Amino acid sequence: MKNNILIITGGTGGHVIPAVNFFNYINNNKINNVYLLTDNRGRKYIRDINEKKILQIESSHLAGNFIFQLKATIKLLIGLIQSVFIFIKLRPKTIISFGSYASLTPLLCFIFFRFFFKTKLYIHEQNSIVGQTNRVFAKFSSKIFVHFDKEYPTINKYQKKITVVGLPQKIKKN
Repeated sequence: MKNNILIITGGTGGHVIPAVNFFNYINNNKINNVYLLTDNRGRKYIRDINEKKILQIESSHLAGNFIFQLKATIKLLIGLIQSVFIFIKLRPKTIISFGSYASLTPLLCFIFFRFFFKTKLYIHEQNSIVGQTNRVFAKFSSKIFVHFDKEYPTINKYQKKITVVGLPQKIKKN
C-alpha cells in the first residue's frame, strides 16, 4: 500500500496554485497516493483534478464584527470535525501545508494524529513574509520550503529546517 500524502491549502490563488502544481507533479509521477485539501475559496482555483482526490472543508478567518466572528467560529469547528474524519480515513504519512487560514484546522488535527499515524509535516511558504498559520506550525515541521532566498525573521530559530525551492511550476504537457 502506498503512503498517502495530503496537501493542504486554501484561500487565494497565491496559496492554491502552487499547491495544485505540486499535487500534479506527485500525481503524474505516481509517487504516492496524493490528496488535495482546501476550502470553498480555494476550490475555485482547482481544475482538471480527479474529484475523488479533492477534499473540501469549511474554513474562515476571524476578522470582522461579532456576528461574523461567531459564524467564523462555527465554520472553523465544522472544519475541525471534517478534518478529523479526513485524517482517520486517509491516515496520511506526509502533509505538505501551503498555508492560509484554511490550513489551520487540518494542522490542528496533525498535532493530535501525528503520533498515531507517524505523520511528517512539511511547510511551503510562498510569500516574503511568513503567514500566521505557517509561523505557528513551523516548530512541528520537518522542513520549511520557501520561495525567496532571504532572511525570515519570524522563523529564524528554525533556520536549519529552511530550504529555498521557489514555487512549484505548472507541468508542461508534451
